[in-house]
Amino acid sequence: MNSPEFVASCQAELSLMQQLSALLAEEQRALLALDGHALQRLAMQKEASLSELAALAAPRLSMQRAAALDTPEALNGWLAHDESARSAWLALEGELARARVYNDMNATLAGERGLMAEALLDTLSSAVRQAEGYGRKGMVPATLSGSRSLGSA
Repeated sequence: MNSPEFVASCQAELSLMQQLSALLAEEQRALLALDGHALQRLAMQKEASLSELAALAAPRLSMQRAAALDTPEALNGWLAHDESARSAWLALEGELARARVYNDMNATLAGERGLMAEALLDTLSSAVRQAEGYGRKGMVPATLSGSRSLGSA
């Protein structure tokens, strides 16, 4: 396999992965701040970055397949004999690991924030029902839930 071409490909992917990691870090700040507008903007930017990353990786993957280096064992064997290729590959793998950590943390945060939003909506809905008081005919307004009291038939 052409080592300089492999190294250049890894370096181009690394640059884009660093941008993606920065977007994921920004997404984390937006999740913590509950900034929906920023989250929408970042989602679009992440999608574009991932598409660009896939396009950048395609020639490298094709090169690896052509050289029969499409398994981790085969690639690691080749990398063991080429310092510049190994260094470029390890840098790319390191940045990928960093992006995965951000992504996993953001997924956890998004889940927690979603549960918090649901609990807040439930609390607000309950408060609104309690504040409604009596209806026009002097009765407590019916809730939209359709539930029945215990023991009712």
